[in-house]
Amino acid sequence: MGAINHKEFKDIRRTYNERTVSVGDNLWNFRRLQQKKLEQLGKVQILTPDSEGAFVAVLLSLYAPNKLWCPITAKYHPKINITAAHIVPAKISIETMEYIFGGGKGLRLFSPDNCLLLLEAIERALDKANIAIVPFDTTQPITRWKVVLTNYEAKHQNYDADHTLGSLDQKELVFLSDHRPASRFLYFNFITTLLRCRANKTPGWAEVWTKFQTENHGRHLDIVPLLK
Repeated sequence: MGAINHKEFKDIRRTYNERTVSVGDNLWNFRRLQQKKLEQLGKVQILTPDSEGAFVAVLLSLYAPNKLWCPITAKYHPKINITAAHIVPAKISIETMEYIFGGGKGLRLFSPDNCLLLLEAIERALDKANIAIVPFDTTQPITRWKVVLTNYEAKHQNYDADHTLGSLDQKELVFLSDHRPASRFLYFNFITTLLRCRANKTPGWAEVWTKFQTENHGRHLDIVPLLK
């Protein structure tokens, strides 16, 4: 077989990557179903109040083995106060995930790529579009992330007895392993958060968007029309 050109190489690599993702998704789904069956038989301990025990068990092993660490507060918390927060909402169907993110991504709705273990009060702030998570800097690949306050009216809301949401603004997330959520899911959460803030005329969202564009030197211009 002779040498292949650059285009042929890219085609082969793309096909290989697609097959790898497909196999990975199938394996994850099998393990999730297997774990669920074991839970139904009473052979697996539920580790948190979250009903998806298998989902949470995998997250615990990736983020903080046998302990519950919140990467936003950068502290350990009692497990009763920690929840598994979906980045892309769990109510979005697998079919919708496939449509938005492409083939093979649907089952990642219930994978560690789409989740963070967070203090419950912070998970609520994320769900209410009061905060979002964006890249810490322009370094590629992205491994560092930070919190941005997207609702200035929520600045003085407490997430615990001693700290407010405003104190989290620009705070870098601290992970205990090399695992990170998928960048595409965090970007999706950020943009949908800003869209919600714009629709509700939330104070501060426009400043957050302007600063994000400045820090990223005009990248991600393909999403600009959504926020006009």
